[in-house]
Amino acid sequence: MNAKQTHFLTRRQFLARTGTAVVAAALVPRHVLGGPKFVPPSAKVNVAIIGAGGQGRTLARDLFNEPDAQIIAVADPNERDDYSRFYFQGVAGRKPVKAEIEKHYAHQPPVKVFWHDGGLRPEIPEELKEGEKLEDNGSGILFLGDIGVISCRGTGGAPRISPTSKMESYARPASTLPRPKGHRRDWLDACKGGKPAGSNFEYAARLTEIVLLGNVALRVGKEI
Repeated sequence: MNAKQTHFLTRRQFLARTGTAVVAAALVPRHVLGGPKFVPPSAKVNVAIIGAGGQGRTLARDLFNEPDAQIIAVADPNERDDYSRFYFQGVAGRKPVKAEIEKHYAHQPPVKVFWHDGGLRPEIPEELKEGEKLEDNGSGILFLGDIGVISCRGTGGAPRISPTSKMESYARPASTLPRPKGHRRDWLDACKGGKPAGSNFEYAARLTEIVLLGNVALRVGKEI
């Protein structure tokens, strides 16, 4: 009669066997990343915590104090463990450390983004006059606030405040931002060592993320 064998998987074995496939990986949602002290994405180091025991938890807490570090994933076959009897104290493991990371990065309140396409249209805000168009040439953007609405063309352009009375009473601030010379001219000047273009990667990457999320929602046919 063969004795029953107990298989124990060490962390080294876990890493060696999984290779590129991360088992039990818990990705931190994108919407909780960022913070009040903005650092350009190109200057950040994306970090994955592999091994979320006592030392991994300590490392994550240390990285919270580094504005150019951004923890984006946690991987550990051990979901949760009690370290009260050991040097590190407290509870660690994949789930507790993931919860700490999400709590740390959740500085900003959530913003709801609605994408309308394929003939679908948003509800007409009460602030708009009857017959007033929301868009120009079939596309547009709406910012819904507590005391009014701001709209503009989908391709950009001068924003408009509704109701009209608020637009008429609004006093424009003094110009402080440099005026662009055009996308291509700004790009060429930046390539030659000039100022970053107005629509550089720092800005365009965020806009592209929103567009791609809209495409994903259309593909799967539900809210995401």
